[in-house]
Amino acid sequence: MSHNPRLITKTAAAEYMGMGTSLFTKLVSQNRLPQPIRISERRIVWDINDLDSHIEIMKAESQAETKRLLESINSAKV
Repeated sequence: MSHNPRLITKTAAAEYMGMGTSLFTKLVSQNRLPQPIRISERRIVWDINDLDSHIEIMKAESQAETKRLLESINSAKV
């Protein structure tokens, strides 16, 4: 039986979010991505559910920005 882990490493989290680890680290340090969970002195992981929630937030923000741009373009045509 295959099991998809809920807690993943930084490398896996960055890949899951579609970016490199350097950008992922930068965005986490800027509080623009979810913070990690320290499960031991040397083990830091990210919760996939937190990443999924953040993806939904990013999608909503992107859709809102697209709507604003389209409304701006349409109002300029009038």
